[in-house]
Amino acid sequence: SVSLLTKMYIPQERVPFFEYMWQSFAVYLVWAVLYYIKVFVFSLDKVKDGRRLTLFTWLMDSSSVVRKICFRFQEHTRPLVFIAGHAVFFNVCIAVSWLLYHSMELTTTIVLVMAALCVWNGGNFYFEVFARRYESELVKSLAKHSNNVAEGAATSPKSQ
Repeated sequence: SVSLLTKMYIPQERVPFFEYMWQSFAVYLVWAVLYYIKVFVFSLDKVKDGRRLTLFTWLMDSSSVVRKICFRFQEHTRPLVFIAGHAVFFNVCIAVSWLLYHSMELTTTIVLVMAALCVWNGGNFYFEVFARRYESELVKSLAKHSNNVAEGAATSPKSQ
């Protein structure tokens, strides 16, 4: 018998890849058109003068690969190039999600790698923080010890 957890977490039917991609892209396309109209038609003046910060304006002000690609095109076509690049990125992420949904082994591997990276980054952070703190305390202790030695030498009977 199949347990409840297996039924909940393992897909029982496989969704065809191209059907999954097309349905996802159709929803994305509606969003992208509405986003383009909102940001690049209705709010264009606010975006241009900096009153609206968007991903597009942020990327155009950075030294990102997206900026380098967009700046190869004329200024009036850059928003369309940005949206097209965003659509490519969206489709890559959706394709990966389809793979993860249909492969428990791949999902488990990704989760284990992510967990290992989190532990590694956390360990490195704590090691650096505690090493700096230990070094700081050691410097203070050595300075205090040096001061005590200097004060002791100044007040000893031999120095008088």
